[in-house]
Amino acid sequence: MKKLVLLVSISFLLFSNSKSATLENKVLAKVGNDEITYGRLEAAFQKNMSGEKKRLYELDKDSLHQFLNLFIDYRLKVQDAIDRGYDKEEDVVKEIEQNNKLLTESYYYDKKVFQPVVDKLLDRRQYYIKFAYVLFPFAQEAEIVSPTYPKELAQSVLDSILSKKITFAEAAKNHSKEKTLAENGGVVDRYLISGTIQKPIEEALFTLGINQIYPTILETSYGYFILKLIEKEPRKQVLVSHILISNKQQELSDNEHRKADSLLKLLRKGANFEKLAELNSEDHASAINGGSLNDYYDLATGFTKTHSFLDKNFIQAFMDLKDGEISDTIHTAYGIHIIKRLDSKTPDSKIDEKDVKEYYKKSGYEDDKKDYYLNFVKSNGFELNETAMGIILSNVSTTKTNLDSSWADKIPNDKMKIKLFSFQNKSWTIGDFVELLSDKSQTQYRATALNREGIVSAIYKTLKPQVLSMWQSELEKSDSDFKKLIREFHDGILLFKVEALEVWDKLQLDTAMAKDYYENSGEKFYTNKKYDISEIFVLQDSLAQSLYNRAKSGEDFGDLATKFTVRQGYREKAGHHGELDASENKFSQQLADVEIEEGTIIEPKVYQSGYSIIKINKIIEPREKSFEEAIPEMAPIVQRLKQKQLVENWLKGVKDKHKIEIYENTINEIYANKSK
Repeated sequence: MKKLVLLVSISFLLFSNSKSATLENKVLAKVGNDEITYGRLEAAFQKNMSGEKKRLYELDKDSLHQFLNLFIDYRLKVQDAIDRGYDKEEDVVKEIEQNNKLLTESYYYDKKVFQPVVDKLLDRRQYYIKFAYVLFPFAQEAEIVSPTYPKELAQSVLDSILSKKITFAEAAKNHSKEKTLAENGGVVDRYLISGTIQKPIEEALFTLGINQIYPTILETSYGYFILKLIEKEPRKQVLVSHILISNKQQELSDNEHRKADSLLKLLRKGANFEKLAELNSEDHASAINGGSLNDYYDLATGFTKTHSFLDKNFIQAFMDLKDGEISDTIHTAYGIHIIKRLDSKTPDSKIDEKDVKEYYKKSGYEDDKKDYYLNFVKSNGFELNETAMGIILSNVSTTKTNLDSSWADKIPNDKMKIKLFSFQNKSWTIGDFVELLSDKSQTQYRATALNREGIVSAIYKTLKPQVLSMWQSELEKSDSDFKKLIREFHDGILLFKVEALEVWDKLQLDTAMAKDYYENSGEKFYTNKKYDISEIFVLQDSLAQSLYNRAKSGEDFGDLATKFTVRQGYREKAGHHGELDASENKFSQQLADVEIEEGTIIEPKVYQSGYSIIKINKIIEPREKSFEEAIPEMAPIVQRLKQKQLVENWLKGVKDKHKIEIYENTINEIYANKSK
């Protein structure tokens, strides 16, 4: 029987993997000349799915038909917008173009910059690394021997290391400012992973083999580094248990050592680790779990849940074990441990991917985007006329911006026709550029600094529409997903416009439809149960209890409220609140679980930093609402009916123009193959 189940599982897996590929281009329906293929419908289905993920062919036939009909209606609406010429209207064309620019920029950077770097970082995260460094910080003004002093010194030390005149450890001892690093041969005493190291250092380290020294000095924002890769190990997360023997009052005595040795002997003979931990471990938090620390430990990031770190002796002990093995006695500042390595696993790739993406967005993505853009422009025919640039810079105030209305007045008129820059067979003169920066409607150039950096930045902004057009053309030729995405957004803009006109702008409450629904639907609308109440609110528990007893004894509740309630505005009302909704009013909590009848006085309840005594004057039972009273409750229902009616009437006319064909034979093929 197990073999049969396995065969069925394998056959379904093969069916699942191959099904979409064989169906991808099968035409299920046509709307006019618009073919709806299985692949197209599957993509729409996945985007509209929530909850458990399914493939389209896993639906029953009726559900597939239902979704297909929804998609047909969607295509009819878009086709109607095209029939009306909305895709040619100036405002719609501008909106589509603007949308395409935004989509292209985001998609292109994600594909060319973001995702490749994320993939690289994720690949690197499969490893722990440990490295050593010697840092030569930038010299303070008072320490300057020569302008290039720290760099020259760093280069001299690196040359000595590479020529084996001194060791790396000796260089660290002689030049490291940090005592720990100097004593440790420059080795950073912890394991690290990609995304936790300064970017230029990480880039350098991942080019090295074990014990290799980076061949050049590395300049960073801190100074000049000499680097050496010490370790590079596959990354694992480990789950461990331990038994802790300690003496909180004083140093460990012979008794504690004998106890630890005795427990280890029992474990070596096969005793149950979990039971011994439960009975003997001084770490009570883990003892109740049989000694388990209940969280996987990562050498670089600590515990996966708390990110706290363990003692390095403890870590080294369990890292030397295999899963299931037990250590010898291990000493830490907390006492004596016996450690059992329970399990190990590779890190959760989804968590790593999320971390890497967040890290990269914060630590380099924007700079990489700028670099990519500049390199693309330069490598695709950009030319800057330095003579023209010199003319501009020599005739403007480089300390000002283009917000000054006279910023370009000193540029000679006879120089305005000189070419300033060109890109992709299009040129801009000095005059063209001045006109752009002087146009107040061109907000992207607002407050442009009139120094070289500011002007060059403005020039690159000028090229952006051309660049985005090139990127869009490239993506549409090479990336089918992007092409579909552009089409979807295009159709979405048309759909929004036509649907607003035919449905949303007409969707006011139809009183006649509401009246008909009220009288003929069979649905009844009722008021909520209400209480007419009075209240005495006081701040002292003893006073509240006294007033409650007096009211229960027959004293007039209104008189007592007039004299004693401290709720603002209610003394003059004798504590009367009037009719309040039984399920929603602010006293509902006090009335919960209380048997309520007319005339009931409810004992004091804690409320709003005081005490409330409530009297039920009257109970108003639910009744059927009049038409006017029911309108707020009916409105959403009637609006949905009206919306459905408007859509049906609209699509009826569209269907008369566009023939709809559904290919039942093709749909039947899906289910015939599935049942085999």
